[in-house]
Amino acid sequence: MKPNPERKTRLAAAALLAAGFGLSVEAAHPLLTEDTGTQGLGKYQLELMVDRTRDHPPGATVRELQTTAVLSYGLMENADLQVGLPHLRKHAHDASGRHAGQGLLDTSLDLKWRFFEREALSLALKPGITLPT
Repeated sequence: MKPNPERKTRLAAAALLAAGFGLSVEAAHPLLTEDTGTQGLGKYQLELMVDRTRDHPPGATVRELQTTAVLSYGLMENADLQVGLPHLRKHAHDASGRHAGQGLLDTSLDLKWRFFEREALSLALKPGITLPT
């Protein structure tokens, strides 16, 4: 019986895929950078983000789940108003038992203004304020 080259290729691809599932991967929403793209006059965008963390300080386990909704509205073709509303759920387990809490975090209000655009280069300014809500 002759070896089937197509079968060998499939087996090699399956082995590579299976090996990839064992790797650890991390991703995060950018904290200090953002692209210069805007929504355009009268257009909306809703971003939904989730950050999940787990920490093990001495004698305890702490888990946090932060969800954030950011609504962007195009005030002009080159300017957006953005409102961000985060929510936090926190669970801690230690020798005294389980402690849980949740609630809204501080609301953010930002204005993104793309003030320069020429060919592939564009520059923007994004001032913002965090409101103690």
